[in-house]
Amino acid sequence: MGFLAHSDFPRQVVAELTAACNQKCIFCGRNYMQRVKKTMPHEIFLKIAREIATESPYTEFWPTFMGEALLLKGTAFTLIKQAKEIGCRKITLNTNGSLLDDRLVEMIIDSQLDRFIVSMDALTEATHTKVRPAVNPGKNAEFFCRMREGTERLLETVRERNLAKPLVEVQFSVFDENEHERDAFRAYWLQKGAVVKERPKLLWSGQVPFNASEAFFKGKAEGGIGDMNRSSERIPCKWSLETCGIYWDGTFAVCVVDCAGVGAAYVKANVQNATIKEVWNGRLKELRKIHLEKRFAELPQPCRDCPDWQTKRSVAYFPSVAIKQNYEAYINLGLTTTDY
Repeated sequence: MGFLAHSDFPRQVVAELTAACNQKCIFCGRNYMQRVKKTMPHEIFLKIAREIATESPYTEFWPTFMGEALLLKGTAFTLIKQAKEIGCRKITLNTNGSLLDDRLVEMIIDSQLDRFIVSMDALTEATHTKVRPAVNPGKNAEFFCRMREGTERLLETVRERNLAKPLVEVQFSVFDENEHERDAFRAYWLQKGAVVKERPKLLWSGQVPFNASEAFFKGKAEGGIGDMNRSSERIPCKWSLETCGIYWDGTFAVCVVDCAGVGAAYVKANVQNATIKEVWNGRLKELRKIHLEKRFAELPQPCRDCPDWQTKRSVAYFPSVAIKQNYEAYINLGLTTTDY
């Protein structure tokens, strides 16, 4: 089990900067969750950032969970810049890119964000509208154009200014509805200079109906790195072993694919009265021990019946050797190597 590693602080902390979203993607667990969808108070965000900076500066901080950070406009990048000034050394932001414009491109660069991931899942407007429809159907064409043109503008700006960051990555989750665009998507964005990441469909701890495609596991094209081998035997879940999730109100999640908050009752903690380190080495450590000892029947819900233990994997493709080296250096920056 050498691919697993232990530390007294999570490798990744995922914080729900906002639970609001302007898309209703067909594969997203947010469509099914009943919990309140609000925005994280700034004091909670900064408390999380301060603890990361103090305890483990190279823990990767993801201020994205079940919402779209660009809905906060410049506020998201103001907070990210503050987190960098506090001392967080690895910050990655996921977005659907639907609101990306020139102003936000400049704010992304000014914030010193390390990695910017645009989840696209389609090459054409027709497929994008099918898999990532806007809440307001009249916005579908606009959102697709902003996503594509804004991402291209960011890539151009990084290249023209010879900037080391952010690393710009476009993501393609593979499932039945978009598989036909997979190869063309990869070729298009590699030519534009982006890192391209392909990953299997998440089922969000079973919130999304189980009709996942096997398309992702049909082999990998030359030039990609990553694990695409599907295991027939259940293995300890890397979501639980590596990542700590915190909802917008400060409540700790049992796992970052528990979008509905089912497992929060197991953890019973909030960042307003407990530290990340305490929870990671308390209730969440007990959970990791169950995983590592493969006592899967003893897992709490939603972990016990969750199918997503197979999906914390991806394949990355790179437009150049230099970008590949920079990307891998970022991913490995600050990782511990002590085995469980």
